Amino acid sequence: MPTLNDPLTVASDALIAFLNTEPLLASGYNWQHWESDVAIQMPRGYITASSDAALIYGHGPIMLHMEAVLEGKPKRGSLTAPMAALVAMINDPNLHGHLNGFISDSSMKFYQQAERVQARQTITGDVRVRAVSFYIAAKWFVIQQ
Repeated sequence: MPTLNDPLTVASDALIAFLNTEPLLASGYNWQHWESDVAIQMPRGYITASSDAALIYGHGPIMLHMEAVLEGKPKRGSLTAPMAALVAMINDPNLHGHLNGFISDSSMKFYQQAERVQARQTITGDVRVRAVSFYIAAKWFVIQQ
């Protein structure tokens, strides 16, 4: 039986690839991929993604809700400069174009810039968490492999 690519993983991997073009985010964070069993190391970054499943599989345009999360401990480095870089990258008016450049199989296309961009910070135990969430329009083209 053929397998299908997963639109949330495709979108998340494209965002991680784009964020890794910023040296501060690439060298300072252990980016966790959904499909990876790599041991967690701090500081780390990861992406969460969600959308209405009916829309994804209905072959129409979707609004992806994405969140880029940075986690670290103050003794290992400040989250301030990486957070500033992250916010700047998400607010780039050409975010969709950058993300499209990392979709090698044309299975997804992003449209327009990020919308409803929000930042948050929390403390969980001794881990500081800062995140930027946003919505971005996309269309998933089902690819059977």
